[in-house]
Amino acid sequence: MFWRKRCAVFFVLAAFVAVVSNKPIESSATTHHAPAQRTTVVGITNFGEVTSHLYRGGQPKRAGYEHLKKMGIDIVVDVRLSGKDAEKQDVNKAGMKFVSMPWHCLFPKDRVFAQFLKLLHDNPEKKIFVHCRYGDDRTGMMIAAYRMAIEGWTTEEARNEMEKFGFHRMVCPSLVPYEKQFPSRLKGSAAFRDLKPQLAGAK
Repeated sequence: MFWRKRCAVFFVLAAFVAVVSNKPIESSATTHHAPAQRTTVVGITNFGEVTSHLYRGGQPKRAGYEHLKKMGIDIVVDVRLSGKDAEKQDVNKAGMKFVSMPWHCLFPKDRVFAQFLKLLHDNPEKKIFVHCRYGDDRTGMMIAAYRMAIEGWTTEEARNEMEKFGFHRMVCPSLVPYEKQFPSRLKGSAAFRDLKPQLAGAK
């Protein structure tokens, strides 16, 4: 009787080990990309921390620039079509560098995203804040470009993050196909030619 019980236990354990050893380890095979963390910053709507050196949001008020400076932001990127002169004064007054990269959400241009990616590549130790008016559509596409080009995100992952921060498909319909085609544009557009060695999504 004793040996029968021991044999039974042995076979149960052997079966258990066989099942466990044949089960795929999903955690090591799947890379999880976490979206930007939305945080509250006085004077800036829709603010989010993309990485420890890249931040996003809406058009800052004067108090917002002061908080950006306290956070250690070095460069403020404005993608709006108007208002750059007034903002440049506010940004410079707060002790930060101002960069204007204007574009319309109905007409996304490869050169703008290439310029943004080059800025990030050339300033790896700088903290950069990028914004449009509300921090949703154009800002969302700028961050999506970074995610796909530098971090190797899929178009679906990048689009989900855009939607998390309020992307409007009806307001900016051109961004839907542009975002979906962005990986192909990275590889084929002349605008990204000089950046290809540094872009994960262009390989």
